[in-house]
Order: sequence, then structure tokens, then C-alpha cells
Amino acid sequence: MGKVVCYVLCPKVADLKAAKPRFTDPIFKPIVIPQTHWLEAIMYISELEKREHEWNDAEFVGCIAHTAWIKQPNLGMIHDTIARGRQTKADIIALMGGGRCRMVDNGSKYHGPAFRLAWEKAWAMMGYDKMQSQKVVDSFFCNYWLAKPNVMRFYCQHMRYFAARCSWMQVRNSVFWRNAGYANTRQTKENMVKLFGQPFFPMMPFVVERIAPQWAAIHGMRVTFLAMLPIRRVTR
Repeated sequence: MGKVVCYVLCPKVADLKAAKPRFTDPIFKPIVIPQTHWLEAIMYISELEKREHEWNDAEFVGCIAHTAWIKQPNLGMIHDTIARGRQTKADIIALMGGGRCRMVDNGSKYHGPAFRLAWEKAWAMMGYDKMQSQKVVDSFFCNYWLAKPNVMRFYCQHMRYFAARCSWMQVRNSVFWRNAGYANTRQTKENMVKLFGQPFFPMMPFVVERIAPQWAAIHGMRVTFLAMLPIRRVTR
């Protein structure tokens, strides 16, 4: 059995303290992530690269939200899923999925029609055509997956390219910064102003959290899913 490193993403030290007794399996590694306008996606833009010495020799590496113990009731089956991933020669193991869909439709459902504009703009900036950005895929999110190290390096390279293309000043007044209509009781208006320069969540983090499954489908990655039961919706 190969080494697996799954970072448990904690926004605050208090979340880290709460996560440690809940994620006791050796594959889980709770960490506090920097708080930026990228939210969890900062892992792929900078943090995984900084920690590569911890997962360079791993079989799979990835991330999971610190609220996963509430959202994913089948988390105890993760080793069975990893074993199935080995058998099926999976490139990616999705730890929570929402079925087959167009990610652009999924985002528009929760964040309104402006999400489609932001989504299409993002993929155009990354050099993909509209058809690629709208194909039906097996959905998952950037804070619930594992991948082979070479796949994760490729994805991080992709995300660093995207981050370089859309610097803060470049997108600050664009469709990426429109109100995403997301209510989160964990974030105060004051903290959102610090993160986003405005007292509400913009489209940007909800676009980037959906890029991974679309990217995986475009590049022909094989995906295995952790079995899923109905979930309780909670704030991040």
C-alpha cells in the first residue's frame, strides 16, 4: 500500500484544533491555510508546491475540507475507495461528487446567471474553447479530491498559470467580482472586506472550486468516486 497525503484545510487555528481529534487516520494532515481571495484554491496556486517534500513520494495527494466529517458520512470508506482507485488505475479519487453535470450549470444554479459569464471568461483566459468548458463531466470540488502526484503537479501548474493571468488588479472590477449570493455565517462582513475588498462573496472562488473536474475531463483523467450518501448542507 502506497503513501497517501490528504491535507485537511482549516481556515483558522481553532478549526485546526477541532480537526485533529476528528481526522486521526495517518493519511490526514490538518493544516491552517493562508486566507486569501482564492480560499481553498490557494493550495494549488502556492501551498502544495511549498509542501512538495511531504508528498513527492506519495501514491496519492490531495485535500479535504475541515467540515468533511459532517458533509461526507462515508469518509470511513476512504481506504476501500483508494484500493478501488488502484485497481481501476485512477488518476483522481473524488472524495465527494455531485453526479454528472455541466459545471457551468451547477454554478449558475447556486450563484445566478453571472456565474456563466465568469466561468466562460475564466476558461477563455486559460486558453480553452467554450465547448470544452461546457461539456458534461463527473463533478467534484477542489477541496474534496486526491490525485496521483504527477497529475496534481500538472493541475497546480495549470492553476498557477490561471492565477498569473488574472492578477488581483486585472480582475478586481470584472465579472469575477460580482456578488455570488452566497451566505456564510462563518465570515463577517469585515473579514470579507479584508479578503475580497467588498462585504460579500464574489464569483471568483466559486469558479475556481469547480475547475478541477472540468480540467480532469478535458485531459482524459480517470476518476474514482468515494461512495456518497445524502449530505447536510453546512457553511464552509
